[in-house]
Amino acid sequence: LNDLDRANALFDMALQIEPRNARALNNKGLAAMRVYKLVSAGELFNKAIEVDPTSPSAYNNLGLCYQMIGDIPAALDAYERCLVACGYMEKAATNKLLCLNYSTEHSRDECSDAHFAYARQKRDALAASTYATHPNTKDPARRIRIGYLSADYCDHPVAYFFEAVLAHRDREGTHVTLYYGGKQQDAVTAQFKSLADDFQNVDLLNAEEVAARIHSDGIDILVELSGYTTLAPVAIPAAVMHPAPIQVSWIGYPNTTGLDAIHYRFTDAIADPPASTQ
Repeated sequence: LNDLDRANALFDMALQIEPRNARALNNKGLAAMRVYKLVSAGELFNKAIEVDPTSPSAYNNLGLCYQMIGDIPAALDAYERCLVACGYMEKAATNKLLCLNYSTEHSRDECSDAHFAYARQKRDALAASTYATHPNTKDPARRIRIGYLSADYCDHPVAYFFEAVLAHRDREGTHVTLYYGGKQQDAVTAQFKSLADDFQNVDLLNAEEVAARIHSDGIDILVELSGYTTLAPVAIPAAVMHPAPIQVSWIGYPNTTGLDAIHYRFTDAIADPPASTQ
């Protein structure tokens, strides 16, 4: 309902009853982070960790908080503590990769190596779920079916880059399906619905379900627009499962996905200087 005042009042009531309630501290920190009270949010996340040193969400949220503040070493430390102290957490792992892009203490090679290491781990873990065949027919007369996967079909920079491509595509030669993993619905979302042949909300689906949807839709070319950002815990594993014959990464992420299953990356000489070796 987005009623943060009411939420905070309820968190305070919970903390009056049980001052060392880790979940209430963590959730109150999230509410503070929503309105950019980042110092207060960080203090609440640290208190939650003090109460429950095995709370993965508190560590992950602390990392996000430090990342928003711009304290990248502290953010990376929080993500690493989450992965070590709490076992594996997908969001912390992908947030750590995103955060590495902002680090001045890690080389390009170190950042690249971390992406490839994560990609290998996902490939091996999901090997049994990978689609070996696709239902697509090799008919040169039919429309090419292109699917775009993103959490940003809303008032977001990715949408503004992408809209022109969507609006000026070859409508006779292509059929476009937009898979939307975000929750925000606004005027941009409505515009995208009008520009696509098919618009599917997949925000409640897991990676396996998203991959199955893409595969059953007979998508010829899948373009993921997220990389290791908000939708990464779903988009990256879904891409690893290879639901489309050709898969591409574009716009949403300033680095490689590291995935063998991503065949192309659309970029330019600014994002990827020709002299770079990664």
